[in-house]
Amino acid sequence: MTPHTLRPLALACGIAGPAAFVGAWAVGGTRLAGYDPVSQAISQLAREGAPTAPLMTSGFVAFGVLLPAYGW
Repeated sequence: MTPHTLRPLALACGIAGPAAFVGAWAVGGTRLAGYDPVSQAISQLAREGAPTAPLMTSGFVAFGVLLPAYGW
């Protein structure tokens, strides 16, 4: 692959990473009873034992993998 062909892929990673993170936050926030995104930290969705923890972990991992690809 040439840099010319990698550029669109990198740009897609720059969109997909934050979208995965915010999407996990938005979906997780609607699934956890009593969660208020204004007054509670996002970490409440990822805490041990929370039913939304796997979803939030997936969002964190996607963000952590895709954003450096965009930065490159």
